[in-house]
Amino acid sequence: MSIAIRWLGVAGYEIGFAGKQILIDPYVTRYSNWHLFFGTVCSNPALVERYIRGGDAIFVSHSHVDHVLDVPEIAAKWGIPLYGSENTLQIARLFGVRESLLHRIQPADVVQVGDFRIVVQPGEHLPIPFYLPGRLPRKQPGRMRARDLRMDVCHCFEIQVDGHTILTDPGIGQPAVSKVDVLFINPLMSEKTIARQLRSFMPRVVIPNHWDDFSASLEKPVRGQLRPSLRGAPVLRFKLQNFTRLVAKTLPAARVVNLPRLAECSLDLETGSLVTISS
Repeated sequence: MSIAIRWLGVAGYEIGFAGKQILIDPYVTRYSNWHLFFGTVCSNPALVERYIRGGDAIFVSHSHVDHVLDVPEIAAKWGIPLYGSENTLQIARLFGVRESLLHRIQPADVVQVGDFRIVVQPGEHLPIPFYLPGRLPRKQPGRMRARDLRMDVCHCFEIQVDGHTILTDPGIGQPAVSKVDVLFINPLMSEKTIARQLRSFMPRVVIPNHWDDFSASLEKPVRGQLRPSLRGAPVLRFKLQNFTRLVAKTLPAARVVNLPRLAECSLDLETGSLVTISS
């Protein structure tokens, strides 16, 4: 059984099946690291028009800039229902999304979108200085900085479709999901956390996400995030080889599928077979 899937970079996905398409954390407006720290941010409508093709529902895991910034523009442009935390919905309100499209979610909620059954699960974000949970500041949209887009809670999504289960990135959390066919996972986490999640969820297919440099334009080739190093160079770019080896050691039967960014693909949920339809 196959689904249509397109990775938008970071934790953003378009997932389609039987004529319905859901969006997870769609983010296409990119800013340099300098701008993310010191400048103001807003969605770029031209980039949304270029990279997003509409959808039937948007699900947002949490309200950090690289998950939520483009969501109000996407929801308003196509009139797509938006499911997220209170902070996510408040950000959408600030950017003019009408109230009828906004749906607050919490763990154990279930949303049906065609053949997709989405169960909201608790997630847990790795602590990041300057991006800790908190209330949104009272600012006008045009004056918001990246760190003003504050997370209140973090979710992940158990997507059930045609007898198969996909679990989106739970961060460092451990939702009560016993076994999944496909696991989206952040390979930047500690090896201990990655191994724990692999043994717990026992996925057939493992898809790494949130490892690409989200400060670089989508027009540029995919490259890993910069990471501090205590050896040699002061910073190194993340590479997937060590993660792939860790998966093979921890769960030999699992298949790591590295999705090509922005390419429209067909993914077999049982075998992990990937067919690129268009790039």
